[in-house]
Amino acid sequence: MSSLIGHELNADYILEGSVRREGQAVRVTAQLIRVSDQSPLWAHNYDREFTGLLAMQRELGIAIAQQVRINLAPNYANQPAVKYVPNAEAYELYLQGLFYFNMRTADAIRKSIEYFKRSTDKDTGFALAYAGQASAYIGYAVFSPQESYPKAAAAALRALELDDALAEAHAALGAEKAGFEFDWAAAETQLNRAIALNPNSAYARFLFSIY
Repeated sequence: MSSLIGHELNADYILEGSVRREGQAVRVTAQLIRVSDQSPLWAHNYDREFTGLLAMQRELGIAIAQQVRINLAPNYANQPAVKYVPNAEAYELYLQGLFYFNMRTADAIRKSIEYFKRSTDKDTGFALAYAGQASAYIGYAVFSPQESYPKAAAAALRALELDDALAEAHAALGAEKAGFEFDWAAAETQLNRAIALNPNSAYARFLFSIY
């Protein structure tokens, strides 16, 4: 399977992984495979408590980068490992919100909003969950613009109060500026900021393409 995917994507390497959870214990298994001959170049298991998932994501990314001998972009390499560690239950609710948001149906987006709200109820300092709310409201604005756009702006601004470096929040705010306020200059500023913070964000680039 990795060979087929690798060739379809014209990739030299494929990262395969699995996640298993038992209670508050999580094991992530990852291996880096060279597509040309299917040889494994590196493999490792990470055992962590569920509350340490954000730190583990950072650790795993650095380990992989070191194994393939590439240099991280300075913007990311100099960032602290974890800016904010949310309540474990809040983080799980946030992940459930992302799951439903990415389904992109009206019912699923409504569900995602509820999960993101429950996440911020559990942890009022969790900026990513507010950014998730903002993104979900932007998505739901197709069905209910007058109600959704102002809520998107409020959630995005709250996220940015907590963490001004969240690309998702800047992207959502940019979409609101364009789609509701028709403030094109502010929209462009916010969307460009989102892409500068995370050039790999498909969400930010999608919203910029609409703008």
